[in-house]
Amino acid sequence: MPKDQELSFQSFAGAVENLMTTSAESKGYNQTGVDGPNEVFDFITSHVGDGHALGEMIFKVLRYDRKRNPEDLLKVAAWAFLMWRYHLQRLEEDNHGDPTAE
Repeated sequence: MPKDQELSFQSFAGAVENLMTTSAESKGYNQTGVDGPNEVFDFITSHVGDGHALGEMIFKVLRYDRKRNPEDLLKVAAWAFLMWRYHLQRLEEDNHGDPTAE
């Protein structure tokens, strides 16, 4: 792969998707693919809200700062995607199906 492709957003997004499919599925977090329901995330947020996910992101950022492992940044992005989707789903539920309503 040419160096400029390795440093592209597409490459980064592909690495996050790979992490969320292969790693998450092998750990039993998600058996339906990256866009399917994540049973572990849904279970945790239904019991404790989004605090766990936010804590995971903070932990990964602090660990990245200490160890400089770029995989931690992929994990932050994966958690950010799960939080983004969770937020939009809650917003849509709160607005009776219209995520643009205030």
